[in-house]
Amino acid sequence: MLTGESLPAEKNIGDRVVAPDESDGNPRDRAEHVGADSLLSQIVAMVSDAQRSRAPLQKLAIGCAVVRSRRHRHFHRHVHRLVAHRT
Repeated sequence: MLTGESLPAEKNIGDRVVAPDESDGNPRDRAEHVGADSLLSQIVAMVSDAQRSRAPLQKLAIGCAVVRSRRHRHFHRHVHRLVAHRT
């Protein structure tokens, strides 16, 4: 399920599996980790953390966009004032 094998991998008695599936032919798998301790839960947590955080370059790009936006607004205010005074 998690390893992405195109074909089922052969498993023997006593082999560890990340997550059993119906194609492994062994209906008697034993869970060693469940819930928050499972590998799938840990992967979900890591992806969630990664989506909430920003890379340093991304932070820089956002900061530059904010500065540019402020300058743009400031420029337009002055242009509108100049145009208003000429008419």
